[in-house]
Amino acid sequence: MLTRKTLDQILEVLKGVRKHHAMGKPLLKSYQRSVRDVARLYHTSYQTIADGCRRRLNLADRDEFLLHVDRWLRGDPTGLSALLKNNVSEFEHIKINNW
Repeated sequence: MLTRKTLDQILEVLKGVRKHHAMGKPLLKSYQRSVRDVARLYHTSYQTIADGCRRRLNLADRDEFLLHVDRWLRGDPTGLSALLKNNVSEFEHIKINNW
């Protein structure tokens, strides 16, 4: 189960990925830049933020997360939304729906 803070960090990463990707950066570079930015924002390490986007979501690797992100960026948020909702309390579903 993700903590509220980890969910917030993941949502910040996604916000950054969307921004950087819209500016023309490839998906992987957008992800890496966003993780670095969120790590600075939360005064923690790159590895901590990246861990939230992979291991804490019960994913095998970063590429699995990026597959969900790519589908989301292409207009299909269902997989990413379900992934997040499956790893948080029902109370946090509102935050995910609003995202």
